[in-house]
This record gives sequence, C-alpha cells and structure tokens, in this order.
Amino acid sequence: MARNPNDQLARARTLLQTGNAPGAQVLIDAVLARAPANPEANCLLGMVRLMAGEARAAEAPLQITLRSDPNNAMALDSLGLCYLMQRRFGEAEQALRKAAAHPRAPAVVVMRFGLSLLEQNKATDAVSVLQRAAALAPRDADCQMNLGRALHMAGDSDAARRAFESALAFAPGNADALFNRMNADAYFMEYDTDRAGGFEPLRYLKKGTIAVLGLITTKTGKVETVDELRRRIDEAAKFAPLEQLALSPQCGFASTIGGNMLTEEEQWKIGRA
Repeated sequence: MARNPNDQLARARTLLQTGNAPGAQVLIDAVLARAPANPEANCLLGMVRLMAGEARAAEAPLQITLRSDPNNAMALDSLGLCYLMQRRFGEAEQALRKAAAHPRAPAVVVMRFGLSLLEQNKATDAVSVLQRAAALAPRDADCQMNLGRALHMAGDSDAARRAFESALAFAPGNADALFNRMNADAYFMEYDTDRAGGFEPLRYLKKGTIAVLGLITTKTGKVETVDELRRRIDEAAKFAPLEQLALSPQCGFASTIGGNMLTEEEQWKIGRA
C-alpha cells in the first residue's frame, strides 16, 4: 500500500469511481489517522458514506472540508446531495447553488440544484436551472425527465410532454424512473390516439399506484363502443394488473387553449356515454 497521502488519496478516488467504496475507505482511514483534518480525505470520506446511504453521517467530514476550502465544488455538491436525501431542501439549495456556480460544473450538479428548487415548489427558477442542465447534457434522460417535471409544475404542459418524450427516447427504460421516482398516487394518461404510444411502459407501474387510461376521446365527436374500450383495457392489462387501471376521458373538451372542434350536442353525447 502506498504510504504517500497524495498517492493514497489518488488511489482512493480511483476506487470510488469504480464503486469499490470499502477499498477506498481503507486508504482514506489511513490518511485520516495521520491527518484528521485533511480536506480531501474528509471529502472522500463523505462521499463513501453517501454511497452507503448514510447521508447524516456524511455531513461532518464534508463540513470539515468546507471549513478549509469553502468553494470546494465536490464537497458542496456532496453536501447538497446529503441534504436532498434528508429532504432538507432549503439547505440543499444553498450548497448546490454554490456548486452549480462553478464554471465547470457538470450537468448532474446543475440538475441537483434544479431539484432542490423544484422540491420547494420554485417551479419557474427550477425550469431555468434544469434547462441549463439539459443544455449541458442534451441526451441525458434524467435531465430531460426532471425538466419535464419542472415545466409541468410551471404550467407548460406541452413543453413538459416534449421533455418527457425526450427522456423516454434517450433511455426507454426511464419509464421505470418516471413511475417510481415521482411521488404520485395516480397517473392520468392520454391514450386516445396513436400519438400516445403503446401500453408497454405500464409494466413499470409500482404497486399501489393507479394508471388512469384516457381512452375516451374528447377531441372529436366519435364515441367509443364498449367493446373497443374493453379491448384496449385488455391490452393495457398485459402490462399492469387490472386492479391498478382506471378509465377516463383523455382530457376535458378544451385540450388546448383553442378548444376542440365539438358541438354542444357532441359534448353531451360523449358525456352521456
């Protein structure tokens, strides 16, 4: 084992990058045994604890690093992540704002800053930050997904839909993230046209969550038959349990600001159906 602290910490960083936290821990502990206040060793220790899910325990070593180097971008990002994991969003915002201000801040750091804003319902600010993250990593599915969340919260449903579609295009398996990371009891999903795509993403629907299938169109005067609706629900049930599926119109009678080209009689016909 290398005895030079710099060599040991360089090796610890390499081990962390490959996911070998226990191996990194041995090297970090060796450095801290001789120099308990070593800023880099404490920063890496905080990261090791984060990887183990020990967010609260990670705070102390990261704070030691920041007392010595208040602008350490890695420590600020890691501390912000600590706070996010503990749902301490105001503190996360403070740390991640500084980390994201670094001229070479990567997209993931900027995205975390956006998330700290989003979790405080600061939708407009979150959109601006998450757009920056998406610009830094245009094909990153997580950036697009979180941008979609922010746009939806800000009331821009069309832009949100485009961001979600990009997220799924860049990482088709991201439907798993969409259904399992978002804290939702039900998803109201447009399914009355081919544009909406297939039911395959429903296989990621977590237990206890409802997918409300918008199979009844309100865009035209057409009224679906019971057999048509039953067939479509049977298709969806191939990917999610029937007890987790519900049926609704795809939207109201004004899916867009201009409304849908329906007469009052057609609206009543759909409503009675």
